[in-house]
Amino acid sequence: DTREQTPRELADRLGFGPDLHLLGLRTDIPEVLAAMDVFVLSSRGEGMSNAVLEAMASGKAIVATAVGGTPEMIRSGETGLLVPPGEIHSLVAAIAALLADQSRAAEMGRRARQIAEEKFSLDLMVRRNEALYRDLWRAKVASN
Repeated sequence: DTREQTPRELADRLGFGPDLHLLGLRTDIPEVLAAMDVFVLSSRGEGMSNAVLEAMASGKAIVATAVGGTPEMIRSGETGLLVPPGEIHSLVAAIAALLADQSRAAEMGRRARQIAEEKFSLDLMVRRNEALYRDLWRAKVASN
């Protein structure tokens, strides 16, 4: 069989199928995040992940692959743990480490929320965009 396995088929084959919950489209993300002990993003490629920002804002410790904009958001060892993409054993070890040390995970979550508020809030983004447009306008006016 050369076709790619679905996540459900893979989980069944590896023996943890009954423990895997594929949630599908959700409109209750704050409640889903609140139920998590640790947020995990195992992408092989990523931009500036809104999912990571939402997890940070929810005060969750994060385990993520160090791809795209994720290392700009996550301070490894402080607000979460970063692992190289494709290194499943590193990912599993990082998840296990945070699940085994709930106080460390909680502290990382508190710091993640603080960083989200300080560096990635909507208010801050709006102010930065306004400043950018102001600077571009001034440069255009000065060049005329």
